[in-house]
Amino acid sequence: MQEIRDNFKIFKDVYDHLANDEKYDLLHLLVKKVTYFEEEGKDKGGKKVGKIKMDLWELPAIDPSILSSAKDFAERLVWPPKTEEVGQWDESVNL
Repeated sequence: MQEIRDNFKIFKDVYDHLANDEKYDLLHLLVKKVTYFEEEGKDKGGKKVGKIKMDLWELPAIDPSILSSAKDFAERLVWPPKTEEVGQWDESVNL
C-alpha cells in the first residue's frame, strides 16, 4: 500500500509542474474512458449526485533497471536518408 501511495505522490509532484496543455495530453495518454453514473436524489445542498468510473489504458511494464538518462533514450546515431524531395523520407530503406 505504501508503494502505491508513493507512486501517486510522485505522479502528483510531476503533474503539478506541467503546463495545462501537457496535463491535457498526459491524461489522454492514461485515461481511456470516463463514465458518469447519475444517482437518484440530491445531496444536502440540493445538487445532483453520482459516481464517476475511469477506464485506464493498460500500460506496459517498465523495468527500472534498464532506464538511463533522457539523452540516451532520445539519441539516434543514424538518421534515415531523404529522397530528392526535401522533407520526404525514403521508407524503402531498412535501418
